[in-house]
Amino acid sequence: MKRLLPLLLVAACTAVPGKPGEREIFNAGLRQAWANEAQTMSAVRPPLRFANGRTVRDCHGYLAERGSGTIDEAVNNRAIAQAYLVCDALAQLDQAKALAPAAALPPSYGRELLQRLDLRSFPSSLRPRLGEKFTLAAIGDAVPQIETHAVTLETEDWRYRFEVIADIVAADGGREWLVWFSDEAKAGNYRGYATLRLPVSTSRGLIAAIAAP
Repeated sequence: MKRLLPLLLVAACTAVPGKPGEREIFNAGLRQAWANEAQTMSAVRPPLRFANGRTVRDCHGYLAERGSGTIDEAVNNRAIAQAYLVCDALAQLDQAKALAPAAALPPSYGRELLQRLDLRSFPSSLRPRLGEKFTLAAIGDAVPQIETHAVTLETEDWRYRFEVIADIVAADGGREWLVWFSDEAKAGNYRGYATLRLPVSTSRGLIAAIAAP
C-alpha cells in the first residue's frame, strides 16, 4: 500500500473513478484514501478532543463522536481537526449513489464557488464582516486565485480556501459537491477547517453549504 498523505489536501487536475459506483473524486489524497478505505479509517491520527472531554485517534472514533458532539474549540485542537477532514469525506462517499453526468460538470468549480457560494450558510471568521456582501466575488478585499476545482482568497490577515474534492449524487438523489474549507489567520494562531456539502441544482442562484456529516 502506498503511504497515505498526512493531511490529504493535495489538489488534482484530473478525475478518476473511485470504487464501483463511480464517484467523481478530484483530490489526489482523497482518491488514495478511498482506494484504501479500511486502512484510512483505522489509521492512527493525532489525538482530537471533543467538547464532552472524549478524545479520538482514528476515523472510526471521530465519526462516532461527530454524530452527536462538537470539537473542542481550543486553538491547537482546531488545527488537529484538519487531519480528520478525510473521515468526513469518506463517510459522504460511502453514502453517495453515483457520479453526476459528465455533461453537467462545470468548466471551473473554482469560479462557481467564487460567484455562488453563500458565505452566510456556514460558520467562519468571515461571518462578522459580511454585511450585504456574502459571496467571495463581492468581498473585494483581494484578487481571488481561481483553479479548476478550488478558489483561494488571501487578504492581509487571512487565507480562505475552498476545494471541491468530489462531485456526487447523494443518497437522496440530489447532486452535491463535497468541499474542504480552510480558514487561517496569517497573524496569530487561529485555524478552522471543515468538510462542507453543497447541494447544487441547474439554477444559477446562490449555493448554501451544509456542514458534514
